[in-house]
Amino acid sequence: FFFADSLGDSACHSVSHMALFREMTALCAHVKTSNGLFQTQEYLAVCQKLVDMTNTFGTTFTLVQKDMTRNIGIINKQYQTDVTNFQGLFAMALQDKANGKSGDGTASCSLLWLNRAMQFLVKFVEELASDPKITLIKAVNNAYDTTLKPYHSRTVQWTIWAVLKGLPHRDYFEQKM
Repeated sequence: FFFADSLGDSACHSVSHMALFREMTALCAHVKTSNGLFQTQEYLAVCQKLVDMTNTFGTTFTLVQKDMTRNIGIINKQYQTDVTNFQGLFAMALQDKANGKSGDGTASCSLLWLNRAMQFLVKFVEELASDPKITLIKAVNNAYDTTLKPYHSRTVQWTIWAVLKGLPHRDYFEQKM
């Protein structure tokens, strides 16, 4: 699974004291089955932990939390329509494709944005792990620039820039984790 596979040993070791990362990493172990199937419910549980993590950023990430929660809801709603056939996460994306559906409000689009959020988180953790003195603002900004910024309009980029100014100090963040 992307999150667990992407965190290197050094990143995992450096954030090992952060309970939420430990929980998320443990959940990731159950997302992908031995035959390679990515399980929908387990994936959504990991995504929900990611939303929980953003709570430690305070109210500055409310828009992100709402967007992620919305995407989780879209996938879960489609999953609930056919639990048996949608056990595997990508079955919904394949159905969207077969039905000619794309864009906002589809499970495939929601999956895309949730995976981008995971990429952001992995990069963010790598930034924190690689430099114990890096500020939270700098770590988030570096992660954003390399993962999400290419997909956001100028308006969203400016909003993110403003949100960064409200982040807590790294020590406060790590205590909450």
